[in-house]
Order: sequence, then C-alpha cells, then structure tokens
Amino acid sequence: MGVWMLLLKLALFYGLCTFYGIVALVKLFFQVVFNGRTTLEVKARPNPPNCLNDPNLGRHNYIKLKDVKLHYVETGDRSKSLIVCLHGFPEFWYSWRHQLQEFKKDFWVVAVDMRGYGDSDKPTGVGSYTSEKLVGDIEELVSALGRKSCVVMAHDWGAFVAWQFATKYPEMVDRLIVMNGPHPAVFHRYIASSLRQFYKSWYTFFVQIPFLPEFVFRSNDVSLINRSFLSHPKNKLTFCEHDIEAYKYTFGSKGAFTGPLHYYRNIGKFLLDGLDTNTSIISKVKVPVLIIWGTEDKYLCKELVQMSSDVCEQCTVRMVKGATHFVQQDSPRIVNQHVHEFLKDFSLCS
Repeated sequence: MGVWMLLLKLALFYGLCTFYGIVALVKLFFQVVFNGRTTLEVKARPNPPNCLNDPNLGRHNYIKLKDVKLHYVETGDRSKSLIVCLHGFPEFWYSWRHQLQEFKKDFWVVAVDMRGYGDSDKPTGVGSYTSEKLVGDIEELVSALGRKSCVVMAHDWGAFVAWQFATKYPEMVDRLIVMNGPHPAVFHRYIASSLRQFYKSWYTFFVQIPFLPEFVFRSNDVSLINRSFLSHPKNKLTFCEHDIEAYKYTFGSKGAFTGPLHYYRNIGKFLLDGLDTNTSIISKVKVPVLIIWGTEDKYLCKELVQMSSDVCEQCTVRMVKGATHFVQQDSPRIVNQHVHEFLKDFSLCS
C-alpha cells in the first residue's frame, strides 16, 4: 500500500509539473505568433537605476560566510539593536526600501540579498538551496555582524526561512516579524486539505521543470515583474517606474532566476509529504511573533494566518485590508506602524 501511495503521489506531482509546463509553452508560442520575436527579448540594462544607489536607503556591503558571500544594505546606528530583513520572491534587498528609511533612527537595519539573489553569490545546483543552508546563512550572518541576537523581519520566502530560524535558534531571535508568509509546516499541512490553496500554488509545480520557468519569466522583458507588482490596482499606485526598473535590472540577466527558483525546487519533497494527512505535532515557536498579512494575497489563503498563529506561544496578528501579497511595499505606512507598535517596548540597547 505504501509503495502504491508513493507512486500515486509521484504521478500526481510530475503530472502537474508537466501540465503547467505545456500550458506555459503554448501560451508563449501564441505570444510569439501574435507579437513577434520581441516577446523573447529582454531590454539591455547595463547600469543600475539611481534608486539602487540612493544613499538615503543605506550603505552597500558584503560579508563572507562559510559557503557564500552575501550582499546587504545597512542603515542606522551600529550600536543599536539589529533588525535583519529577509525578502521573498521575486524580490531582493530593495523590497525593504520603506523599512530601511523608517527604522534607521532607532535600529541598525540590515536588508540582505539572500543566497542566489541580487549581488549575493549564486551557487550552482539545487542542493545549494536547502532549508538547512538557508537557515544556516542567517545564523552565520547574525554572528558575523557581531551580534548574539536580533529582530528578524521577513516576507514570503524570507518568512519561510525566518520561521525555521526562530524554531532552530530561538536564543538568536529577539522578536520575529513575518509578512504574508505562513509557517512552513502549517503550509505543508494545509495544502493537503485545501483545493483552493492547491490551485493558488500552481506555480510551485511549474517551477520544478528545469530551464523553462527561467526562460518564461525573462520573456517579454522580464514580464514576471510586471505580473507580480503591477497586476493589482493598489500596486500601480505604489510601485514607481524606477522601482520596476530596479527589479528588471536585477532579474533581467541570464541565470538571475535560477537560484531563486531552486528554493522552490527544494520544497517538492515537502509538498509530496503534504499531500498525505500529516498528524505529526508542529513545534511551538517560542519567541514573540508579529504576523502582518495583506488581505488581497492571491498566492496564499487567509486561513494560514490563524493556523500559523496557533503554533506560536505568543503571537500578534495584524491584517492589512486591501493590501496584496507584497504588503510591506504597497502599504508601507500601515506596516511600519504595526512594526513600531510591536517593538515599542523592545529595548534599544545592543
């Protein structure tokens, strides 16, 4: 019975991967037919837009860890408490531009390009992007910055890593702030029982295919960026042209998507496990947690918020009405207010 169930899961998993791959190819084919070869082109961007070198956002630095060299932007007083910001997909340090400016007065804020992203190293191979390595990077980063602990502020995939980091190294996390990113174990359990979430996560299956997702995402001048950040009316009011150019500059080069997509390619086995009923107990998160969630998230179901809160010993939830998945970018004023309230009684001594 166990062998047949495994074969069924594998057939379902790879069947979905193949199906979404065919759909993407057919769509791309018709785009080329109707719009010509320009569909496959990416505009040359030899120089970064000025916003990426804006001194008001902070100073650019690199730090060498055991396996990789990470790029980060820092601002604020190094003598104050540290906030480490972890971005999601398809993002990089710039997704925290509003928070870098907001919290530099009271904190030392570090927004990192996670491994595989932006100006950080991009090791080859799916095995270079396991959860163990991603969590290990944050542990090494905090230590290399000369701190024993910090506030972790994370979104999407960064939140996935942050939840695991807080569980494995609770002594290194003073406070955990996650934005539109559920606890990974909760997500794996929920997707097994929710057809709605299963449908919302279609892209997770598509990106398991090698090479094709990278090609599709770069096509039509990195069209994934437009679909991600400009598909909702609220986004069009909060993402400026230079913001979109910053993302296209970062993800427009060949190979820029491969590392980020390897994150997803490492969760395939978790999704397979999640397709069965999971009765194991999820370890409680012991550190104080703030969950901020945009209500118009088209990738994640709202039910994940309460389910993630339930695995925390101490959790505050703040829903941001009308905000999208990219809540810290499209509703920065409200998000920053919630973060200030959560940290108001936090000691500012390092």
